[in-house]
Amino acid sequence: MLNARIPDAIGLPPTPDPAMDRYQRFGIELEYENIRRQGDLRGLPWTAVRDGSLRNNGVEYVSEPLSFRDVGPALSNVMRTAAGNGARVTPRCGLH
Repeated sequence: MLNARIPDAIGLPPTPDPAMDRYQRFGIELEYENIRRQGDLRGLPWTAVRDGSLRNNGVEYVSEPLSFRDVGPALSNVMRTAAGNGARVTPRCGLH
C-alpha cells in the first residue's frame, strides 16, 4: 500500500464537492512499527507520537484537522516520510 496512489487507494473522487471541502475536516492517525527515526515533519500537518501498543519504536502519526482536498497530499507526504525511515505495517498497526 505504501506505493499506491493514495487518493485512488482510499477512493477519493478526483474533484471534491466544494461544500464538503469548506465545512468538513478529517483527523487521521497512522500507526507504524520499526521506525528508525521519526523523520522530518517540518511543514507537514503531522505530529509523531510514541504508541505503547506498537513494537520496535512504534510511532503513530497524528494529523492536524485536514480539509477533504488536503487528505490525499497529506497522506502521501507522511507515508513517504515513514517509508524512508524504515516504517513497517504489521497486524498491530492501524489507520483511524
